[in-house]
Amino acid sequence: MEVPAILILGSVKPLVYLGGQLGRYFLGPLLPFVGEREDALIQTFEKRDNIEKIIKMLEESKKMEKERKKAEKEASRREESGESWWRRIFPI
Repeated sequence: MEVPAILILGSVKPLVYLGGQLGRYFLGPLLPFVGEREDALIQTFEKRDNIEKIIKMLEESKKMEKERKKAEKEASRREESGESWWRRIFPI
């Protein structure tokens, strides 16, 4: 799900300020009933720098997940082949 999220965030990045202002206009009367947390959410998504940070976090998360899966696959391959520790050091 990282790829669609990155694609959507990247495509709406130029319009985030306008979207934040429209959100404040339409959701403003409802915020006292919902709470203060939504105002902080609007402030977060209102800045382009924050959107870029979110995109970078998603890309790093995707990269780390890929590395983790690769390490797990390598470990399972070693277990299946019955490769012992001394065979990894001295391949015969």
